Amino acid sequence: MKESKISRALAEELVSNSGFKTFESKSHSLLFFNENYISSLFSERFDVGADYEQFEQAFRIVTNGVGNEIAKINSVISSSLLLLLVFYKLFNNISDEISLHLTLNERNYIFTQTLFEVRNKVIGYPSCVDVVLNATDGTLLFLESKFTEYLDRRKPYEKYGSGYCSLYNNLKDVFQAAGLSVKTYDDSLVLEANGGEQYIDGIKQSISHLIGLVQGPQQSNDEIYEDVYKEYLSLYQSAPRLIYGTVLFDPTQILPEADKAFNDYKRRYENAIGNNGERIVSEIKTRFKSEYNPVIEVLPTPITYQQMLNDDEAYKEKIPDRVLKFYQL
Repeated sequence: MKESKISRALAEELVSNSGFKTFESKSHSLLFFNENYISSLFSERFDVGADYEQFEQAFRIVTNGVGNEIAKINSVISSSLLLLLVFYKLFNNISDEISLHLTLNERNYIFTQTLFEVRNKVIGYPSCVDVVLNATDGTLLFLESKFTEYLDRRKPYEKYGSGYCSLYNNLKDVFQAAGLSVKTYDDSLVLEANGGEQYIDGIKQSISHLIGLVQGPQQSNDEIYEDVYKEYLSLYQSAPRLIYGTVLFDPTQILPEADKAFNDYKRRYENAIGNNGERIVSEIKTRFKSEYNPVIEVLPTPITYQQMLNDDEAYKEKIPDRVLKFYQL
């Protein structure tokens, strides 16, 4: 995916004060490493240190997902790398000294474990949620991470498979709240942006993730994912509730000109997903058969990386200084 001018400007701004040497891809995107990049290069650059083995295992899972993340994680503005560097401390966490405290829907949670790229049943291909946090009471928080997608992937329309038509027809007003018109045909679903281009896929992706949360974990023959699936299935089946949300990188303090696009996507997401979570889940449960009947909550507004880390300084201190400095967190 070619970067937009504003996304390229953000990447250059991040690099400018870091002292990092970078490279350009064939499409002129900024990359961390020229070739043969592996987890050890990232762990060295971001000073992972003694946590190398923990980081390397998490890296393998993140880059093994169905979204071809191995080809994307080398980008300076890789969303998957950002979430990996922020959350890997909770991967295979065996120490009570490391935890992330969040207040969600007026409840206080202590998250002590993370899983990456969990797969749930949707239509055809599974949905892969970027990160799942497990709380001490068994609550699972599913977060979809966004870095610059709403800057780079703005389109006048997106086309999807016909399997979504029935659900989306019943949710037309939900999409209208995000400035999207739903057009359904025998062989496809089309979401059209009203009045120009916007990042449509982020809204649709959240609907797919919620379908996945209703239908449950998707098994896979993938050897790397096998252990993740077993652990995730156990956690899913015993969870008192599942919470879905999105976590955004707020670029506005680094690059003020990104303010409009950031706040536009945040507002559209809140209008469509955040304000209608209970209804969307109810419609999904009506139309998709499932052996489970999970309690699902949807966060009314996105979390930002900045807000999350500033609200828990103790967890923030566990993240390597190079990570915090590079992303200006």
